Amino acid sequence: MNNLEQHELYEAARRRVRQKRGVFVHLVILIIVSVFLYIGNVVFDYGKQEYGNWYEIIIFLWLFFWILHFINVFITKQFMGKKWERAQTEKLMKKYKDKMEQIEKKIIEDEITKKKEDTGEME
Repeated sequence: MNNLEQHELYEAARRRVRQKRGVFVHLVILIIVSVFLYIGNVVFDYGKQEYGNWYEIIIFLWLFFWILHFINVFITKQFMGKKWERAQTEKLMKKYKDKMEQIEKKIIEDEITKKKEDTGEME
């Protein structure tokens, strides 16, 4: 393996670690903010009279977005990462290449047919 390949592998691993770390940082912030929201609502009765348990809505929304983040990093990226992108790109490029070859073949056949018609009319 040459230095360029090693560097690419290192950078890919580094990006992956950052993604995973981001999920856990997101979770820690979610927990800390949730505790403060709970304390603000239950202990200090902030906004409880007007809105009830408003903090629950915020926590559940944030938890929903954290779950999406988790799924994106640990499930989607794992199955649809760089290798998947490369495979899909190669598949599409082959499909387009085949289509272009068919179009070129049809154009050539049409030109040959037209030339035969033209030469057939002149005789």
